[in-house]
Amino acid sequence: MLQKVCITGGTGLIGSALTEKWLETGYEIYWLVRKTPNKVPHGVLLVYGDILDSQGLSTAFRDMDIVIHAAAEVSFGQMK
Repeated sequence: MLQKVCITGGTGLIGSALTEKWLETGYEIYWLVRKTPNKVPHGVLLVYGDILDSQGLSTAFRDMDIVIHAAAEVSFGQMK
């Protein structure tokens, strides 16, 4: 049975690179997402939730063997 890995921030630069490597090594990959992303790599399954919701995270991570937290707040524009 494949180990289940959940990656937060899977659509980001780091999360997508991690996804590619973990898929290559034969893990079952899940992304924690708030809404369906435009692009989802073949083989990636989606789990809906928000990293700010502790109860939702508990449910989303319940059956996972490994959780990788790669989500971050990102803003573009001028720094003040």
